[in-house]
Amino acid sequence: YNLSLFYTEGRGVAKDAAQAAFYCRKAAESGLAEAQDLLGLMYYNGSGLPKDNEQACAWFQAAATRGFAEAEQHLGVMYYNGHGVPQDSREAARWFCLAAEQGNLQAQLNLGTLYLNGDGVPKDEVKAAFWCSRAAEQGNVEAQYIFGKMLLEGVGVLASAEQAVQVFRRAAEAGYAPAQYMLGDLCSKGYGCPQSRSQAISWFHKAAAQGDIQARKRLDEMRARSDM
Repeated sequence: YNLSLFYTEGRGVAKDAAQAAFYCRKAAESGLAEAQDLLGLMYYNGSGLPKDNEQACAWFQAAATRGFAEAEQHLGVMYYNGHGVPQDSREAARWFCLAAEQGNLQAQLNLGTLYLNGDGVPKDEVKAAFWCSRAAEQGNVEAQYIFGKMLLEGVGVLASAEQAVQVFRRAAEAGYAPAQYMLGDLCSKGYGCPQSRSQAISWFHKAAAQGDIQARKRLDEMRARSDM
């Protein structure tokens, strides 16, 4: 398995996807869950092996049944998208739940989103907020943005503009454009934070620099009103 990583990353040897896959398969066939998951990714991405979603699923399943959280998350994605298996949101939710309970932040976000939308599970805003907050606490910027909006609107949690600003700020400072726009909007209104045109303009500029259309529109509107 370590040899596979060396060839994948080019550590001490030249990068060689085929060699990485060769050694990864040996480790996977010996029952190592990490290698089984990695081999699944190699099949999914067509890295060193022909792209094959069914084989990817088979190896994700092998690792997931051993309780390997990353494989549980990957298998959930395959079921949700219908890649290599029939599309099944309920089965996706089951695997996301297993991974989320082990602390996998992407699975926590995915599960929270399913609960928010009632997709594969009964709609439950409280559970949605719980899982999105768990992923947000681990630094997932998309989860921070979603949970920030839930705090702002009181979805599954008590509404708190102040807490929403704090959560948006974490994602914005990490460079997540939608959160930068939201923070700029809240600063412009003084909602959950002191009103500040300069702060609003700063965050709109950062979001606009990443191609956020709403932020560009707000900057244009502020220029038209001679606010800048």
